[in-house]
Amino acid sequence: GMSVANKWNQITTEKAQEYDGVTDESIRRRENAIKWVDKEIRKLIAEIKSRMDSKRQVNFGVLFVETDNIFEALSGTLLAAKKRGVVNYEGQLLMQGMHDKVPITLLKEEIEDSEIPPPDKTKSPPSSPLSPRTRGFDAVDIGAQQNCASCGKKVYQTERVGAAGKSYHSTCFVCCHCNCKLKVTEFCSVNGKV
Repeated sequence: GMSVANKWNQITTEKAQEYDGVTDESIRRRENAIKWVDKEIRKLIAEIKSRMDSKRQVNFGVLFVETDNIFEALSGTLLAAKKRGVVNYEGQLLMQGMHDKVPITLLKEEIEDSEIPPPDKTKSPPSSPLSPRTRGFDAVDIGAQQNCASCGKKVYQTERVGAAGKSYHSTCFVCCHCNCKLKVTEFCSVNGKV
């Protein structure tokens, strides 16, 4: 049979390969998601343009019913478009029936491609402060990066847990004694350790 050491090596090698696959795959998925949102926003612009009145407005109810088979999630696309200054309307996520009379105003007729954030493995050169792409909420995200109090690596907003005035990756926010995952509501900081 196989010795325990050999078996362990085989398992860890497989896990490492799985892990590599996951990182590349997740980068690819993230790129596809970003491109997909751009594409959906461009479709949204075209659909609103073909229906808007002289005030550049169309009601959500009309748009929802008439584009039912075009958008997978019209409310999500509208919200993404609103964040990028393409459309404006009252509220956040609109629901059919409840928000049918909410007018959606088209502010922009075209968008630039979103920048695809570089994967963490490669450090990209910082873009010059004059580059127009850093305006808007991209600039905020860059400034908001902090380092994890546990592992010292960058923490992005999506995975950040804030506790005792420090930032942690959600996966690093564990008890220093038993390694149990902690909740923000259930932890105790002693001498700076959680």
